[in-house]
Amino acid sequence: MTKIDDIENPEWTQEEFRQARPAAELFPHLVSAQKPSQQLTKTPVTVRLNPEIVAYFKSYGKEWQMKLNAVLMEYIAAR
Repeated sequence: MTKIDDIENPEWTQEEFRQARPAAELFPHLVSAQKPSQQLTKTPVTVRLNPEIVAYFKSYGKEWQMKLNAVLMEYIAAR
């Protein structure tokens, strides 16, 4: 193992590794507050769509499913 000479970031001892605990275990209220994206807010489903529909929405890029969701929400709101 390479020796690190950094007073701000000292190398851990074996005892420090044994005593280490995950942040979520020590500060669950802070960790959950920092990760709202991991909270499930939508229901995963499987649906069959025409290839043209999928190609159209995928042309929007990596967030194409969000665009499809927004279009469906607009459709519902118009009814």
